[in-house]
Amino acid sequence: MIGGEHALAMGRSLRGVGRDLRGGVLDTLYPPRCAGCGRRGGWVCAACERALPKLGEPWCGRCGVPTRYGRCRCDGLGESLQLVRSVAPLDGWLRPAIHALKYGGEAARADHLGEFLATALPADGAIDGLVPVPLHPARLRWRGFNQSLLLAEAVAARSGLPVRQALRRTRTTDPQVGLDAQERARNVTDAFAVVPGIDLDGARLLLVDDVITTASTLSACAAALAGGGAAFVGALTLAREID
Repeated sequence: MIGGEHALAMGRSLRGVGRDLRGGVLDTLYPPRCAGCGRRGGWVCAACERALPKLGEPWCGRCGVPTRYGRCRCDGLGESLQLVRSVAPLDGWLRPAIHALKYGGEAARADHLGEFLATALPADGAIDGLVPVPLHPARLRWRGFNQSLLLAEAVAARSGLPVRQALRRTRTTDPQVGLDAQERARNVTDAFAVVPGIDLDGARLLLVDDVITTASTLSACAAALAGGGAAFVGALTLAREID
């Protein structure tokens, strides 16, 4: 690793140290609250964590939806999105935790949620890198951080997998919340492209995002990565909405 790549890695390392120091100070002054019951002392208490059902086998090997939900959801996946793994349904303490991360400015939650997310890494198959779903620069400036990147970095710290910021937004899109499946698909059509100069030939990649609903965003991202040469594209999310 030389030149620009070395400088980028060094910058990420220093930012990580800075986050750890700030996080330690803030945890001392303002102990985190459980996202479920509000109890001080941690991002989620043991009782609330136990109450959240996990998504696990027996399930559809591609979309990752357990058979207890009646049917798989592969019909909503674009052909380039070959696997989806999520930790839990968007329910219980996980829903307010994700909301606090994305809309409440609680970026400090990302490390705990990333630890939770890392438990859903697929056990089979070699993965070459984690690709966070990108934000448009305008939305990134407004939010101040990309929650998907923070989650990917937290998973990377626990798995040793590299984070590859291989995608960019080519245009602004409306928020997906409130749109039906067809509107979501139209909203993100051709909204992503591979960052110029990045070599994805034969790469096996996992997209990282907070929630999967209709899979429109992840499918659009997967199509862009596959078009850029990736041999395999899966997705890793904290939660999924299951109708």
